[in-house]
Amino acid sequence: MCAQPVAAGLRIDGFIRGKNADFDWQISWPAVRGLSGFGCADCSALAEVRPASAEMSDDTAAWMLRKKKKSGGSQPAAVKKNSVGKSVGAGKATTETEIVAGKNIGPMLGVDGASQLQAAVARYEQIVSNGGWPTVPKGTYKKGAEGKGVAALNRRLFIEGYIRREATEGEFAAIYTSATVDAVSRFQRNHGLAVTGRIDGPALAQLNVSAEARLRAIRANIPRLAEYTRDLGSRYVVVNVPAQQIETVSNGAVFSRHNAIVGRPERPTPVVMTAISDINFNPYWNAPSSIVEKDLIPRIESGGGKAMREMNIKVFKGFGGPEIDPGDVDWDDEIVDNYHFRQEPGPENAMATAKINFSSPFGIYLHDTPEKHLFATGGRFYSSGCVRVDKVAVLLNWILNGQDGFDPNRIEYVAQSLERQDVKIAKPPQIRVVYLTAWPTSGADRLPSAMTFTNSMARASLLGSRCPWVSRKAASASY
Repeated sequence: MCAQPVAAGLRIDGFIRGKNADFDWQISWPAVRGLSGFGCADCSALAEVRPASAEMSDDTAAWMLRKKKKSGGSQPAAVKKNSVGKSVGAGKATTETEIVAGKNIGPMLGVDGASQLQAAVARYEQIVSNGGWPTVPKGTYKKGAEGKGVAALNRRLFIEGYIRREATEGEFAAIYTSATVDAVSRFQRNHGLAVTGRIDGPALAQLNVSAEARLRAIRANIPRLAEYTRDLGSRYVVVNVPAQQIETVSNGAVFSRHNAIVGRPERPTPVVMTAISDINFNPYWNAPSSIVEKDLIPRIESGGGKAMREMNIKVFKGFGGPEIDPGDVDWDDEIVDNYHFRQEPGPENAMATAKINFSSPFGIYLHDTPEKHLFATGGRFYSSGCVRVDKVAVLLNWILNGQDGFDPNRIEYVAQSLERQDVKIAKPPQIRVVYLTAWPTSGADRLPSAMTFTNSMARASLLGSRCPWVSRKAASASY
């Protein structure tokens, strides 16, 4: 299960509530406010952490969704709504899972990230002191367009360094040229938008985020980058929750990027700083007692033990006890906690082919999913805290790194066998589950001085949620 402990009644008086100068932090979930600079340091109001309540686990949610789809009930996860009624997951994904080794792409989380962000502060402070950048008027713009709106667009791109000064002067100042197309494409890529080279609604919204808001986001992420990179090592996995993306990093370069499904607003994925410990191939799913009582037992009462066999669920008398036939039990006189309901490996299993474990006080993990179509949607805040990984076999192969003869073919064979297999990682890479909303951009196709900002539309789906920042004390148990 992906249960997360929550400190009841804790009042938050800022991003870092320090006991001393060494940032001996307490656990805090400040409220998210605004669409730019999302994150713990970007809050303008206090939040009170609610006591933990009984909620279904990440595994349970996926299993229940499949069951409801088969019975024709419920809307798909792609049109869920968050705590303030905003649509979550609407639209298509603007990122994709791919192996990028050899392209010299720097990671979202790098050892020099904090210093590079600090260096960018002065540049954005100068932009702000000069009055920021112009607002681009509403409209759709593409190559060949002309007018005052295009002039404002070229000026806006120039101020942040996406286009040369010549594009804002003379006969080309108000023309959407090839240079404008290239600049807009880089801007879209740096903001998690679909790269089209044209200005549409999402691109316009990002262009019109103020320079002051961008500066706040940069400042907010400096201490995060500094903390997240402690004891990082040369091989590590980064899960950036606001970006809904995972990166594998070797020696300062990204090997692969994966679309991810992360915690929904009322059950956010917590920050984790630790090392990956082991992999469970074809894992079991252990049904929580709440689902057993509310859903499984009624099925047994109406269909007998056959109902559980159809769902590939075995029932045991206690955890580790003997298997029993659930149809032989009078459930009106029994306590469900005295029984263990376990879904066996298979195509319907909530964790599909693999589960990636690491030490965490929150009990979260990374895992595969049978609901792979959800990776093609935007705003993938669907889970109860655990992280679902697109093309998990690529991540598994990178983590194992040739250990015990594992390669893509063997990983595929083990997954298809449906046999349980646990592998302890001999040389465990670090993992960071983080909240980054601004980071330095690098790569052959990026401007050297450019910044990457998380798509504000994605952050909007978390509006009103609590951003989990884990204290150094809390995290130290998982190093």
